[in-house]
Amino acid sequence: MVVRDSTLQAVGQGSGIFVTADGFLVTNFHVINDAQSVSVLLSNNATLFVEGVAAADKDNDLALLKVTLPPETSPCRMLVNSAWTHSGKGKDHGQETAGR
Repeated sequence: MVVRDSTLQAVGQGSGIFVTADGFLVTNFHVINDAQSVSVLLSNNATLFVEGVAAADKDNDLALLKVTLPPETSPCRMLVNSAWTHSGKGKDHGQETAGR
């Protein structure tokens, strides 16, 4: 996640996790506090733009963000596919079977 100020200069970064397939993700409130814009960089180098803050809890340092998704895109699928590809694990989920 890249956080930008009013001049669109990158002023911070953070991480988050998608919690729904339709583009809601959770991050820490301090990451987005005072940000003018936020974008999400996925492991496959795709950039997604944050539409806005759906909910925030400053006391517990949590924020729920809504991300703009390209048509027919699931960030969960992209992240899972990317994670399996990069880890070298595949259809057997990395479990080894004796005698194979």
